Amino acid sequence: MPDIQLGKDATQELIAEFAARPEQFQHRLDSDASIEYYYRALYRREPAGHHDYCVKDRPSLFSLLSLNGQYAQEHPYYFNQAFRLAGTLFEVFEENTTDVVVPYKESEALISGLCSEKAQRDPFYLRSLLEAAKPYTVSLYQYQIDRLNEEHSLIPLQGGALGLSGHYSAETGFSMGESNLEFLWR
Repeated sequence: MPDIQLGKDATQELIAEFAARPEQFQHRLDSDASIEYYYRALYRREPAGHHDYCVKDRPSLFSLLSLNGQYAQEHPYYFNQAFRLAGTLFEVFEENTTDVVVPYKESEALISGLCSEKAQRDPFYLRSLLEAAKPYTVSLYQYQIDRLNEEHSLIPLQGGALGLSGHYSAETGFSMGESNLEFLWR
């Protein structure tokens, strides 16, 4: 991966410079001078626009949040930033994921509640359960969802939510390894 190679090259440059002149870095690789040197070496190697977060068929997010040149040519306003558009285009994780409620502490009761007839009939109750379940969710990729569906490890819940049966440990979290279907049969 190019980013890893850039980081490796910057690290090797820092180590070589440190070996030649350790006093420049207060004889410590974790000094402020060392960290500054590393990032200068890293950013010097990166191609122009590397951190601009390019968006297909759109200007980069950097452009939208700074001068927004394309818009500024058409509309001569003092402030041309496109904050709302940039916010809708930005994704932390580029792949589509699905949130799944895991069986952990209080969430087991929430999963049971989300399977209930009351949740089906009472939208306020359903909403309160869905809100309460948010801290007990993990985001899974589509291939994980497909595999869990094949193993019958996902529980359809009211409100379009999904619950997880097995594949979760309080000590290690979510795992695609061996399933423990104990929760499903309680």
